[in-house]
This record gives sequence, C-alpha cells and structure tokens, in this order.
Amino acid sequence: MTMDDIFANDQRGMRLPAWLPAHASLTEHAALLCEPSGYDMLRRKDDLLDEGIAAVFAIRQGEAELHACCFHAGRFSPEQAYDWLQERGLQPRHFWAAPENHR
Repeated sequence: MTMDDIFANDQRGMRLPAWLPAHASLTEHAALLCEPSGYDMLRRKDDLLDEGIAAVFAIRQGEAELHACCFHAGRFSPEQAYDWLQERGLQPRHFWAAPENHR
C-alpha cells in the first residue's frame, strides 16, 4: 500500500474525516492505526513517541492499544509523517494531511 492509497480524499472545506480521532486538530496530520469502534475511551499523550508526535491510545477493559498518531504539521510534512510510520512498521488504515493553510 502506498501513501496515495491511504490519504483521505475528502479534505474539502476543512471538515475533519469521521474516523479522525477527536484528539486531533486541523494543525496535525493524523494516521488511524486501528478501527475506532468498541473502545471505552481514548487518551492522548503528546510527544510520547517522538518530538511533535502525539500518541492516541484506545482503551478497552483496561487494555490500551495505539489507536492513532498525530503529527504536528509545522514539524512534519505529510510525506515525512508517513515515512516515520513506515520506518517503525506501522501501517495506517487512513491518513489525513492537515490542510495547507493550517501548516
């Protein structure tokens, strides 16, 4: 799968995709790593995995799973964010790039 295959195509009008974690913002590129349903809660930890990268964990019955990664658009281009994921063996189900005017 290539970056073009997973980039979201519905970035019209600044609307956030429905799958985008509530913990992400317009100033971030976001990669969804697992399905967003069936979890009790989501928790975000900024700069946990690397500087400028927030980890969003999905928690179900006390067990946490890495749900998404949010990349500060001022530090990472969409391509750099995607490469960071690939280098660590993370395959996003969806990838959303921050709009140009929010980077």
